[in-house]
Amino acid sequence: MGLLSPYSEHEHREQSLHALDQFLGFALHASTVNSSGGPVFVVFAAPTPPLHHRVFARLCPVSIVGSGFPSGGMLTSLTTHTPGLVAARDIAATLASLFNSPLADASAGSPAYPITGRQNAVIGLRAIDSETAFNQEIQTPLFWTLGVISGLFAFASLAVVLVCSRVPPTVQRCAAYGLRFIAAWPVALMIVTVFPVRSSDAYLAAIFTLVFVIALVPSVRAIYICTAIVIAADSLFGSKLISNSCFSAYYLSGIRFYGIGNEYMGLIIGGTLLAASTLWARAWPVIVRKNFVLAVFCIAVFILVYPAFGSKAGGAITSCSVFYAAFRYLHGKRVALKHIALGVGIGIVVLGVLSMLGRAFGTERTHVDIAAHAIARGHVGYILGIAFRKVGLAARIVLHPGTLLGIAAFALLAALMKKFAMEDLLKYRRERPATAAVMMASVVGAGVALLFNDSGIIAGVMLLSCVTVTLLDDLIGAKCALWHSMSAKSA
Repeated sequence: MGLLSPYSEHEHREQSLHALDQFLGFALHASTVNSSGGPVFVVFAAPTPPLHHRVFARLCPVSIVGSGFPSGGMLTSLTTHTPGLVAARDIAATLASLFNSPLADASAGSPAYPITGRQNAVIGLRAIDSETAFNQEIQTPLFWTLGVISGLFAFASLAVVLVCSRVPPTVQRCAAYGLRFIAAWPVALMIVTVFPVRSSDAYLAAIFTLVFVIALVPSVRAIYICTAIVIAADSLFGSKLISNSCFSAYYLSGIRFYGIGNEYMGLIIGGTLLAASTLWARAWPVIVRKNFVLAVFCIAVFILVYPAFGSKAGGAITSCSVFYAAFRYLHGKRVALKHIALGVGIGIVVLGVLSMLGRAFGTERTHVDIAAHAIARGHVGYILGIAFRKVGLAARIVLHPGTLLGIAAFALLAALMKKFAMEDLLKYRRERPATAAVMMASVVGAGVALLFNDSGIIAGVMLLSCVTVTLLDDLIGAKCALWHSMSAKSA
């Protein structure tokens, strides 16, 4: 065993692939000759190893041939719920299932099984591989770039709010556009997956083009509400946009394979809160406003929790807590720890009810069902393994330099607003009580997300981003409009 030079590694890889091709030919022939109860072969072909940072940018091909695995199909599992994709932790469960062997309690995988007839297997696998490779390649530079640009726009917008009377109208409009840029990029990362791209440069160009176009929408609030609608609609059709989005590209890390991740959970909750505040501010009878807001909240919870859409346990607890807090704030009532605890309890009950409803309608088992089954069978090792993995994941995300920098930026922005813009904030609360109410609820939601989600810090950051960017946009619009009005009268 030893290290190979890049040239030697490439040469050995070519030889290995030729040998693998011959082996698969023999295996396919054997399974065709003896299709009933014949041998089963599980074959892996490791991708080209990385030459730096030990970060793999490609998925590992795996093939299972033999009885029960027809040629031309694709593999999937209850871990991924994605045609053509199985997790590394599924391999042990698959082998145990094939050989009727007991599986260790600590195993967190599910057996792989074939699906056929949905699409051409080669085309489907190539699409997954290319999307994963592009996302892995652009993730780090893209998010550092977006983070720096978003931070600069946010602080520049606050400066415009503080010195609005001394800022030319062009600068005011640029600051407002910058805030819409911040609001636009999450949904742009979903929509861009619709367009076929053949290089990382083209991928980045398409992303920024979409961001610049979406930012032309004249309202930050409208962008975030539309983002929530796009997330909900995408969930109804299998979450294809979210799964392929660079923002949710977790196939290589294995954090999440289907449904709504924590980043888009924060956005759908934030967009729902902004939609609720908009409805509550309408001059409708109280009972009408109340029913509309309740309906919006229930739809968002259903999208986050129902098994067919991903059955997000942390999403049930977070969404129910934040929406219950928002409902109380909208009625002018205070929210204490007991109310937050009640919201958590409501989320647990909703999760159980919708999980049972999903089983009644025959939806595929989700990770929540598998965990509940493991608890019922006393598989403590499985539950502890998941718990330790999630704690480790949360720690890595919180301690990531980008996360720490983002938290520091939020804290600095909040401190500056408290010191220099408190009068504007108090006036905003008086003039826009509904939006102020959901903003306070978002703070509750960020705290609950941090406690009950493995990467809850991301959900909290995106949720707070929705309300913070909306606040800055409203302040720029209100102050600059007032200053222009006063200037016109004095003239």
